[in-house]
Amino acid sequence: MQSRLTKILPLFCVTVALLLAITACGSNNGGSGTQAPTNTQPQTSQPQQEQTTPNDVASESQTENRNSNDTSVGDTITFGEYDWRILDIQNGNALIISDRVLFNSYFHTSRENLSWEESFLRQHLNDDFYNSFSESDRNRIVETLLTNRLDTLNEDDEKQYDNETLDKIFLLSDDEVNEFMSGHNDVRRVWHIETGSLENWWLRTVTATMLDGRQQVLRVNGNGSTVTSNVNGPGNQGDGVGVRPAMWIRL
Repeated sequence: MQSRLTKILPLFCVTVALLLAITACGSNNGGSGTQAPTNTQPQTSQPQQEQTTPNDVASESQTENRNSNDTSVGDTITFGEYDWRILDIQNGNALIISDRVLFNSYFHTSRENLSWEESFLRQHLNDDFYNSFSESDRNRIVETLLTNRLDTLNEDDEKQYDNETLDKIFLLSDDEVNEFMSGHNDVRRVWHIETGSLENWWLRTVTATMLDGRQQVLRVNGNGSTVTSNVNGPGNQGDGVGVRPAMWIRL
């Protein structure tokens, strides 16, 4: 009897040791799989490089021309009720702009010196327009940290900036149009979604000073050129300028 135990005991010990080793390996490997990015941090506006820092999400990653789901820069996709053109792709997120002018609006409601941060149009896009999307679509929209350059230089010929803003939906800046639509006036020229007519559309870049008591904001005209327009309404020049919302979304 003792002889049998002497033979079985080493075999039993070896088996237990192997089981413990396998269990330990499985526990260590359980948390090492690649995880999808959470996409919870703001996406920094890319063209104004002088305003980014090493901690900015956009500056930490390289732009991908093609996403893993085979979506490419320049493609048109449907999001919500509208068609959108993809301007950039980073880390599974896409910068999109409406393929058409979706509606016309004035930039602000009164004749005053103001910024994109204070404008009526920013409030409308991030409130009424944002809430017009379904809950599932709203959950795909990534908040964006925007740098807001003024269309002017100071006495030392340095660029000037308004406050940064954190927006879900926004207008492109003059810098972003030049970055993503450079040399492509046909891409800048756009038609109204309802009337089919060629339309001007707002940018968020404002001038630093008022002209004849009216703040000026840049817009893109029917020829694809960038010009200025009065911001205040209703009943002024800015009433008829089109709106092409832009945003970052999770693909």
